[in-house]
Amino acid sequence: TIHIVEVLLAISSIISNCISTVVTHNAVPLPYPQRRMLASVSLNFVILAVYQFARNLFLGVTMYEPCITMMNTITCKLHEFPLLFCYIHGSAAICVVAIQTTIHIGTFQWTTTSSVRQSALILICIAATLVLTTLDHDVEPQNMSQCSILMAFRDRDLVFCLLTMLILLHTAAAATVTMAARRRTNRVTLVSHMTLSLKDVITVETLLWHCSLLFSGCFVLYRHVIADFCDECVMIALEVSFNILPLGIAFFHPMMIIWFVFPIRDAAIRACPRLRLVLPEYAMVPPPPVRLFTRQSNAEVEAVFRGADLDPLQPSKAVIPETNNEVAKSG
Repeated sequence: TIHIVEVLLAISSIISNCISTVVTHNAVPLPYPQRRMLASVSLNFVILAVYQFARNLFLGVTMYEPCITMMNTITCKLHEFPLLFCYIHGSAAICVVAIQTTIHIGTFQWTTTSSVRQSALILICIAATLVLTTLDHDVEPQNMSQCSILMAFRDRDLVFCLLTMLILLHTAAAATVTMAARRRTNRVTLVSHMTLSLKDVITVETLLWHCSLLFSGCFVLYRHVIADFCDECVMIALEVSFNILPLGIAFFHPMMIIWFVFPIRDAAIRACPRLRLVLPEYAMVPPPPVRLFTRQSNAEVEAVFRGADLDPLQPSKAVIPETNNEVAKSG
């Protein structure tokens, strides 16, 4: 049943995130570097869903094959390497998106996200994944009944370092975009609307990631602390918390980003006009900013009134005849 749920979530995530990648890349009011980074986040979810679909397809085919050798910790870490990379790259990419909301993209150099810089981010995440998998002192491989990357690590401290790093990256992204939104609360501009919209998306996804990672850490701690434990129960719990919950986040990410981020919603409606029946209407043009009444603005108002031969302190009056007789006399 768990593998069927994973397959269905993976297929749905592949379709929705492929659409979200194209729509996000064509959301014209957004700056081009920000569009590229948001599209890379959706593309990372596509890779994650494709890997989970292939993994479950492989498990479904080989589940009842007695000729398949039992998996050990080394082959499991090699098998789960793409999953670990997707988690690290996804958290790093969403952190860069949060940083982009705090600065002027035209004057910032690192998060302008050209193809070279995006490739550099990918290489850094691959290096971090390699470091985490190679630092584990797995001299004597241990056989495993079912593959799970968190159970394949022999060093317990390395597992908790991995979970802590992912939690800190998502927390930093949520904190950064929240501070940027508070700074721009009083500014009625398109950038302010974008920051507030991204804050909603990143905050919800951060809470879901925290639930997934914290539950996974609790199950790993239970596995190492309790002497007499149910191995199959721990594997099922880790499968739900560390695999199914991230797939759920990947499935809901396109829906949240199209629902909350107005330019991406507008691009989705242009691509599929029938979405107007589902998505709420909104005003793409923000209202004009409220100006403070200062001495300079007061002088400008007086200059306008003087140009029109009016006194700004004494409003003009229009005399309306009270009776019909006065109207007739004037006529």
